[in-house]
Amino acid sequence: MEMVQKQQLIFTQDLQQGVYILQLAIPQLIEQIENEILENPVLELEPEEVVEEPKQKEEDPEIDWEKYFEQKDDYFPAVGAISGLEAEPNYENLVTREPSLREHLLWQLRVLPLTKEEFRIGRFLIGEINENGYLSLPLDSLADSLKIDLSGLEKMLAEIQAFDPAGVGARNLMECLEIQAKELGWDNTPIITLIRNHLEDVHRRRYGKIAKKMGISLSKIKGLVKDLSTLEPKPGRLYENKTIFYVIPDVIVSKVDNKFIVSLNKSRTPKLRIGSYYRKVLEQCKSEQKVAEYIQERIKSASWFIKCVEQRESTIMRVATAIFDIQDEFLRVGSHGLKTLKLEDVALRVELNPTTVSRAIANKYAQTPWGVFTLKYFFKSGVATEKGGEASSTQVKDRIKTLIENEDPTHPLSDSKIMELLRKEEGINAARRTVSKYREEIQIRSSHIRREK
Repeated sequence: MEMVQKQQLIFTQDLQQGVYILQLAIPQLIEQIENEILENPVLELEPEEVVEEPKQKEEDPEIDWEKYFEQKDDYFPAVGAISGLEAEPNYENLVTREPSLREHLLWQLRVLPLTKEEFRIGRFLIGEINENGYLSLPLDSLADSLKIDLSGLEKMLAEIQAFDPAGVGARNLMECLEIQAKELGWDNTPIITLIRNHLEDVHRRRYGKIAKKMGISLSKIKGLVKDLSTLEPKPGRLYENKTIFYVIPDVIVSKVDNKFIVSLNKSRTPKLRIGSYYRKVLEQCKSEQKVAEYIQERIKSASWFIKCVEQRESTIMRVATAIFDIQDEFLRVGSHGLKTLKLEDVALRVELNPTTVSRAIANKYAQTPWGVFTLKYFFKSGVATEKGGEASSTQVKDRIKTLIENEDPTHPLSDSKIMELLRKEEGINAARRTVSKYREEIQIRSSHIRREK
């Protein structure tokens, strides 16, 4: 047997709670505080300071009795007859939402003069239309499911394809675009031929090939493609249910006297304290051991929770201050001023572990003069420059986008050529693979697809 003295970090439950609270965003923190208050009777919110305004003497409302008796019925006075006593509006009646695609289609189906069987078929078809507005299954498969003739389905599908939004109920992209084109009066025009026979060539920008096959000029083809681009390839997304997320910034960066000040958004975070009532109960119940132990345990738990919340604020403040000290150029000129930044750089400044910095910026937002951004937005990988520095990925992406916007569409820049131009003009040593990656991230197609023939 041997006795050994050593240091060891034990990840206790209290430490786990501290780490968990650190990575919470403000809405989740508020929810956690509410849950903790419900579970721990010792913990309570500090009352907000209320500044009382001097009360003004209220004058009695003037009542037009003549008008009142004229408008009242046998039982109830007329609403609004007494000035100053008007009924308040019911704000629940003002709440609304956009109808879903299915609801919108069913509403149109109900106004048609249909038999019960036709309505049943129409409702079934609408149920098979996906969120993009396309019929999800082949008609013959649907006919087998309903055990009806294919002609009955085709008839009802034609009715639904006349609904709003234009192009809904189509079985493929070609049919969707053709329905919209015909609704705009483009039937029996070259654009219908373009849709039916040359969609792949349009996608590949082979305008010269299309012009040769259709026997019209290249400028005319470009005009048709421009008209084609006004059509909606996914008509259903106009009615998609969009979830709205309300972002509450944890950090606010404001400009004061030409200096940028970083502060925490404390206005939304409740202030906590240990209730004085339970301290008094503890003093009075010292003789009752079980009651005293319970209250002491609850006070200890509440104290630790308050400390965790305070530590969270302190850590976020330190990390945010370090981030914006490094990204000060962003605060002045916007995204073009972003510098390369890694977790290790901030961790070194604030003397914390990189994993702690990662938790501190998780799900956190900063309100800046250029808008609201996640704190993760300010951490950018970089590309080495010939001057020995680094250009951030945002700067490189902006430069790639500019080069492609100014390229000759008949001879678009390849990734290799962009790599050479970045090195010659900007001194940025980006590999071809990096150029390709950044180009895809900003959703720009490859050169062979961008080429206009």
